[in-house]
Amino acid sequence: EATVAERLRMGYPGRRPILIRTGEYSQSFTQDGHPDHVFRVSRANSAVQFEVGSAEERVQWLEYGTTRMPARPVVDLDDRTESEILNGLDDIYDRLFDRIVGGP
Repeated sequence: EATVAERLRMGYPGRRPILIRTGEYSQSFTQDGHPDHVFRVSRANSAVQFEVGSAEERVQWLEYGTTRMPARPVVDLDDRTESEILNGLDDIYDRLFDRIVGGP
């Protein structure tokens, strides 16, 4: 109840949506121009690695939780979504490979 009262006093909705006051945290994951947005592509041998996320200082606590607070992840991909992303990346890789080596 103290949290609800504080939210109302600050001009935010009382109970919902939880953990969202300005949207700044979630924007750090999704907006390219955000100062904490992370998007890196690197290569190691024949593998390509994508790193997408946020450098926001609260990530370590909100995504993984602490001994006194449960995790409240913004990045929470279910198996289906993860599979769709991987399939999309495979398709992109195949098209690039075909273009480089002259495939179909």
